[in-house]
Amino acid sequence: MILCIVNLINYMDRGVIASNGVNGSSTPCDSVGLCSAGTGIQGEFRLSNFQDGLLSSAFMVGLLVASPIFAALSKRGCS
Repeated sequence: MILCIVNLINYMDRGVIASNGVNGSSTPCDSVGLCSAGTGIQGEFRLSNFQDGLLSSAFMVGLLVASPIFAALSKRGCS
């Protein structure tokens, strides 16, 4: 049961932000270079294309930083 929950969380944390491309679409930029918010997360929070990309990047960096910390904590708790 614990492994099923861990696996579910593993899929959820990587899919929530990445699903913006599936559940939403970015609006193309016009000829002047101005971009408006699309649908999904980007449209709901009125994010520009840059902010939408920054959100995904910040999430992945947070995951990258947190993974070794939680790995060390799990090794410490299991031994």
